[in-house]
This record gives sequence, structure tokens and C-alpha cells, in this order.
Amino acid sequence: MRKRQISGYEAGKRVQALWVEHATDLDSIEDMPDEKILLDKTLDKIETAAAIQSEDIKGEATLKEELKEAMAKTIVIYSLRGRVKANQANNAPLAQALSHPFSYYSQVDAELAFARATATKDKIKSNLTILTNITPENVIEMEKAINNFKEVITAPESSKENQKVTGTDEIEILTNELDQIIMNIGDLIHSYFPDSVLSRQFDAQSKIGSTVTRHNHVIFHIETADTHLPIETATATKILTNQTITADQDGMIEFGTVRAGKQEFTIQAEGYKTKTAFVIVTRGTTTELVIQLDKL
Repeated sequence: MRKRQISGYEAGKRVQALWVEHATDLDSIEDMPDEKILLDKTLDKIETAAAIQSEDIKGEATLKEELKEAMAKTIVIYSLRGRVKANQANNAPLAQALSHPFSYYSQVDAELAFARATATKDKIKSNLTILTNITPENVIEMEKAINNFKEVITAPESSKENQKVTGTDEIEILTNELDQIIMNIGDLIHSYFPDSVLSRQFDAQSKIGSTVTRHNHVIFHIETADTHLPIETATATKILTNQTITADQDGMIEFGTVRAGKQEFTIQAEGYKTKTAFVIVTRGTTTELVIQLDKL
């Protein structure tokens, strides 16, 4: 789950908790029992989908690690074998190039592990006349191990999305449904119990959580318009100050201490149409918006 989805879910749980203290008043409101049922069911569905998604992501990470270790093991096997021949041929530079330990390939990030394994394989492949105890078939074995790992780390976002367990892509839809349910509950509370302790508690509990501690914040959640995936490469520029901030891995961009009033922002990402957003910033508040970018 992304940060915005988690914040929405947590707000829903806080609203759900109001029934512990105010069950009598809440259940007396016409239409509220139906909204309570929807609230409970939607929260349950989000929890189930999130659990499945978590298992899926964990499985993908495990596969990546297993393939990295398999690649490292294969490269080291033939490096050790080749180093013997290199030493027998008194070729110290070649022997040194084949002296990397298992951790040289396995204990680094994916891109570096791939680059190191490829470089060692290429070194072996270009010296087969010296390393006569390594065959072209052995080189093919190394290339296969490298390619298996490469497929995992370079899979396009659409493929990764398709690998998810059925139902996990419902989280965004369920989060939007939850937002509407919370809004409906708020409308009912404020119409039946205006200016009450209950209405004030609802207002406090239903706010989307945030780690923001300063005033006048603007937070963008940048995602693709078609698949609703976060766009890590997105940037947002505040026109008034020409300040540009890049999104985090969840597609979130946060501006702090934004001047109150109408503010203009430009959101863009490579491969997507640029979008302009006008935000009404209220003093002492945090404004959050979801910005969806269309592909070029």
C-alpha cells in the first residue's frame, strides 16, 4: 500500500472506532447502519487485499534474491576454475580479475550485481584460449544465469503489475470508496448532531494522517492515469518560487511552508504530458491532491 492509501485506511479505522463511544447516537441516525456496514466491509477488503499484496511483493523480492545468488554462484564457480588456468599461464592480471568472492556479486544492489557478473563473464569469454578448462557451454550457463536475474530487475511496470495476485489492484478503488463512505458518515453526523462533541470528534478522527508538522503544506501524489501506479520520476515546480521537488518511490511530493492563497504548480515526468495544478492553500492546513498524468 502507498502512503496515501495507508493514510486513508487509518482514517477509516479511526472513524470506525467512534462506535465504541457513540454507538447509541450513531445507530439512531437514519441511513447510518447501512454506511456502517459499508465501512466495515470496505476496511476488511482493504486489509485482505493489502495482506495478499504484501505476500506477493515478498515473493517477488525472494525470487530476485534467489536469482542473484544463483548468478553469483555460477560466476564464482567458473571464476575459480579459470583462475587456476590463469595462474598456470602466469597471467597475473587475468587471475586477479577472476579473484572476486561470492559477496562481490551478492552483497550489492541489483544493478551493480548485474554489471559485475556481466563484466566477469565477458572477461572469461574473451580469454577462452587461455582458460581452456572452461567451455563455450559453460559461458552459455553463465549468460543464462545473468539473463534470468536481468529479467527480474528490468521487468516493465506493466509486467510487474500483471504479476500481482488477483485482487491486490483493488486497493486504489477501495480507498476511493472508503473516502466516499467517510464523507457520507460525516454528512449524516453533521446533519443530525451539529455542533456536538460527536461532530467535533468525527472531524478530528476523519482527517487523513500526515507526518507534517509545519504549516501550509501541499502534498502531491503523482500516479499514472491508466494504471494508478506511482511515478517516481515525476517532478513538481512551484511557479511563484521556481522550486522543484522530485517524487519519492511512492510518487509523493511535499512542499512545506507554502504561502496561503491560490498557488500554481507544474507537474511533469518523462514520457508523460505536463499538467498544471492550481491549489488553494489555507493557512495552518495541509492540502493533499492526487495528480494523474497521461502518457504522451
